[in-house]
Amino acid sequence: MIEPSLSLKGPRGRRNVGREARTLRRVRKRNDSFTGIATREHIARYVTEMAAQLEAMAIAARLDLPAYFLGIVRVEPELFIQTEAGKKQGAPQ
Repeated sequence: MIEPSLSLKGPRGRRNVGREARTLRRVRKRNDSFTGIATREHIARYVTEMAAQLEAMAIAARLDLPAYFLGIVRVEPELFIQTEAGKKQGAPQ
């Protein structure tokens, strides 16, 4: 339940829904230079990093089942990235 003092509305009275989606469109490279629109690979790397952080938190809190599922969520984008890297290099899969 949301506390009455907390608001989901921004400074102009609009809901802050989708803020994360909008920020994903502006992903920065490792050297912090602006790249514009995010590619599937950028988003996969972001999901991998976030899932790894959440997995570490779940492990620290001894939440075994969420940690297990977050581990799966972390690995799947890594496999996608490796598959895409193989396609870019022209290597057979």
